[in-house]
Amino acid sequence: MEGITTGIPRAITDEEAGEMVLPTAETKQATGRNPEAELLSREAAAAVGSAFSALTETVKKHEPTLEDVVRETLRPTLKSWLDENLPRLVEQMVQAEIERVARGS
Repeated sequence: MEGITTGIPRAITDEEAGEMVLPTAETKQATGRNPEAELLSREAAAAVGSAFSALTETVKKHEPTLEDVVRETLRPTLKSWLDENLPRLVEQMVQAEIERVARGS
């Protein structure tokens, strides 16, 4: 368990640099840890790393832009204002146009 929990900050740090990399046997030996004492095989660690990399890329692609956040935040307010005010505004504009046409302007 200790190998997994100590590997997470390393993987996160490497991911922030641009790609997700799980610690290898070489990096574990350099830090004094025994690679055979780890719970995951190299293949399992590679599969997990690949899955997290795919997740990271998917999240980056679907991360909302500031425009998306503003649009979704303002949408309910704008809808409410339009529901309350648009019919009256349209009615006033139509009435003004009718009066203009009736005057022959």
